Amino acid sequence: MRYKIEKNIPLPEAGKTNSKYAVIGDMEVGDSIFMEGKIVTSVSCILKKYKKSGKAFSSRTVEGGVRTWRIK
Repeated sequence: MRYKIEKNIPLPEAGKTNSKYAVIGDMEVGDSIFMEGKIVTSVSCILKKYKKSGKAFSSRTVEGGVRTWRIK
């Protein structure tokens, strides 16, 4: 996949992003979500954000993508 450089795109305010991963913050212990494709790096970065709040997650590469569980 090639990336396209774009100019003059305004930066959203901090904390105001409309992330497709926002659902991670709503997960309860025992919940899991499946994310299709190879997005391990993206998932890892998102989960680090929630670690500060005392939540814990575990992710595994599974057939077709990545599954993430909330474990704490």
